[in-house]
Amino acid sequence: WSDLSVVGPMARYADDLELELDVIAGPDVSEDAAYRLMLPGARHDNLRSFRVLLIDSHPSIQTGSAVRSAFSDLAGRLTRAGCKLERSSPLLPDLARNAQLYALLQNAAEGANVDPATYERMQLVAGAVAKDATDLASLRIRGKVLSHREWTAAHRARIEAQQQWRDLFRAFDVVLCPVHPTPAWPLDQSPDREARRIEIDGQSYPWMDTLRAWGGVATVPGLPATAAPIGLSAAGLPIGVQIIG
Repeated sequence: WSDLSVVGPMARYADDLELELDVIAGPDVSEDAAYRLMLPGARHDNLRSFRVLLIDSHPSIQTGSAVRSAFSDLAGRLTRAGCKLERSSPLLPDLARNAQLYALLQNAAEGANVDPATYERMQLVAGAVAKDATDLASLRIRGKVLSHREWTAAHRARIEAQQQWRDLFRAFDVVLCPVHPTPAWPLDQSPDREARRIEIDGQSYPWMDTLRAWGGVATVPGLPATAAPIGLSAAGLPIGVQIIG
């Protein structure tokens, strides 16, 4: 177990996913089964009854035109199917703050597992980062050596965001958003992950930033999520939607 760990099954259909979740959810085999988990059924049994919040823009990084076009098509299909669709909501937690929390909390978990000499070097690097820096690269560096006091502050902000999500899901049944700002990108195996770059509609961005944007929307508050294909880019690359409950 580690903070922000993500585990789940793969499935071809919703029925398969439901069956798999029934099998794996609940107390671990190493635990005394002092409780029984009863997962609730779907809120609705037809598509037109769902209240959907669909978002395709993130304040921390641009969403590529291929992905935005696929989401525009998806919005049209859902509307024609009778869904109650919204493209924005004041109930949605601050996605930029969510990405910042992801950078802090995930790197704190990684930093806890390094050897003492490596940790000391990371402390020296983090000491050069401005205390008021809010860019994701700086927060990743600081996150690796967070004090317990700083981690607790970030965790408290996560709990507040969880309550905001609870409020949102009283008004919506599901949130749809991109899995990533772009379709698949060229393989980059350079050892310095912070130096990797990715191009989005002609603009260059830190590759690591793309992982903290849409990837952290469900991960930070611990929401259940899955992904499904919704179309292809002009280059024939698959584009997916992240389905969050």
